[in-house]
Amino acid sequence: MYEALSNSAEIIAGVLGIALTVVAIIVELAVNRYNHRISDRFIRDPINVGVLVFFVATTIVCVWVAAASSPEGNSLLRQGAMTMITISLLALLPYFAYVFAFISPINVIECISQRARRNIDAAPNARSVVQETIDEIQDFLHSAIDSGDRAIAMSSVDALGDSLVQLDREIDSPPQEMSLLGVRRAQVQAVVLLLEAGRESLAQKIVEDLAGELQRRISALIERLAQEQERRYWELTPRGVNFGYLPTGRRDLLPVIHAAIRNAS
Repeated sequence: MYEALSNSAEIIAGVLGIALTVVAIIVELAVNRYNHRISDRFIRDPINVGVLVFFVATTIVCVWVAAASSPEGNSLLRQGAMTMITISLLALLPYFAYVFAFISPINVIECISQRARRNIDAAPNARSVVQETIDEIQDFLHSAIDSGDRAIAMSSVDALGDSLVQLDREIDSPPQEMSLLGVRRAQVQAVVLLLEAGRESLAQKIVEDLAGELQRRISALIERLAQEQERRYWELTPRGVNFGYLPTGRRDLLPVIHAAIRNAS
């Protein structure tokens, strides 16, 4: 067992090192394509943390046991190290499957939507948390539209509409007004995308929610969306996308949406 452990220490270190590298590359690709907060979610996930810590611990234990032991050394330490090696190797494929499921855009969107629903009536800063989740969903939506991924786009639109239609509270301070305007902007953009995708029923739910807003805010917001010409920010940002921009075809739907909101109020 001593010779087997000595020979496997270097091999297991290389295998687990490659596994960690593959996981890091997978997460980085998802971050670059969809949303930079995926890495934060990955790091905070207890299963990911536990598995990666176990992989690192296995590598360290194997190296130290092989380096510090002799053929006549403690066999229990060697058995423990071999057990850790076996568990690590058996866990590789299931863990890869878990990572792919974890960073699946549709799964991440559902998790974001659930968090938004939980925080609607939670802490005093719930609105800022919900606004953050709305921005995250929009990241996925814009990426899916740019890449032509209809399934992810529709999942994003559904989650966005489901979350936004619940945000119907009055404001009493300038910071809250800025937050609300951001929410209303996202609602109008969601209606545009829903109408474009033929989801009139969900679009109508958001229109009815918007109808309860002050008309001067709705008018100013739609005018601002109609006048926005810059698709991207001129400086580098975490998203790089100007969420206030609508392409010409979608911009043409704004008068229709404005009229529908007025009729519903």
